[in-house]
Amino acid sequence: MRETCEVSEHVASSDALSEAAGNGDLRAVRALLKCGVGVDGTSSRGDTALVAAVEHHHVEVARELLAAGADPDQRMGQGRESFPLRYAAMHGLLPMACVLLEAEATVQGHPLSQVRMPEVVLRQIRSDLEIRAAPQFVARSPLTEAAGRGHTDIVRLLLEHGADPNDPKTTTGEPLRTAAYGGHPGVVRLLMERGARIGADTLVWARRGAARPGAHVDAYTEVFTLLTAKYGGLPS
Repeated sequence: MRETCEVSEHVASSDALSEAAGNGDLRAVRALLKCGVGVDGTSSRGDTALVAAVEHHHVEVARELLAAGADPDQRMGQGRESFPLRYAAMHGLLPMACVLLEAEATVQGHPLSQVRMPEVVLRQIRSDLEIRAAPQFVARSPLTEAAGRGHTDIVRLLLEHGADPNDPKTTTGEPLRTAAYGGHPGVVRLLMERGARIGADTLVWARRGAARPGAHVDAYTEVFTLLTAKYGGLPS
């Protein structure tokens, strides 16, 4: 017997689905999907239901949407430069990252050259990361985001799903460099165990991080020890 729609036509919309997802209302999400609302439809706010669920950390809603066919790699963010797995990695959302990876989300980053980002956004990102020029600016991958913020569990999860510890596609710094800059010895150790290579400027970035106001001296001391102990010195 065919299920009937329990929501009136004027209510069943992408706006309603996005709002329900953002509120974590799983029952409403299921009802709207049953009424034929497109799972990846864009709301008047410019987001989709999955983006709303990810941004508001509603894991079960995200799982439901992904099971209904939502694209796990859809664009999100001010300049459409991000995607759900990158957002989860950036904010330390381990359960959300697990759900997205179960839905076969892309582990590596996406080239920003495929997206027309406002120049003001690019200038701000380059300024924040001390980048003056880049022939092809690439979104920081989920692994690099997690490494730079010290989310060790997510770094481990991404590596287990095939993330490259050297992340060759990014121009903003490989995971080891961002972990060293952030003063995260646990992540530095894990990446080195998985084959991350020390770049010529890895120690430079670690020193920059250690010089920031409020930097934890003990953490950076451990980072320096790890970087030098494994290789008996750093590249000049």
